[in-house]
Amino acid sequence: MEDVNLYVANNRQQAVQMLFKGRVDLLMGGDIVLKNRLAQMGLSIQKLEKVFTLPRRRTGLSVALSKTTSKKLVTKFIHAFDALSKEAEFNELFRR
Repeated sequence: MEDVNLYVANNRQQAVQMLFKGRVDLLMGGDIVLKNRLAQMGLSIQKLEKVFTLPRRRTGLSVALSKTTSKKLVTKFIHAFDALSKEAEFNELFRR
């Protein structure tokens, strides 16, 4: 629930600033993305402690959709992506 346990940041830089100022306890993000963002801000990833790693998905890819996206469209997207991920060309591109 936002305003109780979840804070929404406008961008990654704001989220990092909230973490370093003690306004939040956790920040979710990929190692490479966080490392680069911190370096751009003159901060070190060494100051952070990794507390949880999400399990890798079959493809390692993620997609975000708006909260207002219809369930029908979400289901259609999931089925289309599943079909695409079974294609040899897709897997070859992803492997590279």
